Amino acid sequence: MDYIKGFGKELFVIISEMAPYLMLGFFFAGLLHLLFPKKKVRKYMGQNNFRSIFNAALLGIPLPLCSCGVMSNKYLFL
Repeated sequence: MDYIKGFGKELFVIISEMAPYLMLGFFFAGLLHLLFPKKKVRKYMGQNNFRSIFNAALLGIPLPLCSCGVMSNKYLFL
């Protein structure tokens, strides 16, 4: 029973630490959804050709780098 209580407690701590960053991410995702017209996004990434794949890959390259950088900085300054 102590294991379940400890698990629940740690889960709550992790979720409460993640919540502000998730909300910030949702906020920016909403802004991008409002500010970027869907026609432009479809024009550059919605086709079935090499250029669309290349554009999507270029936009996706920094995402893992950013998340890894955030995680390493978080644990670096503890």
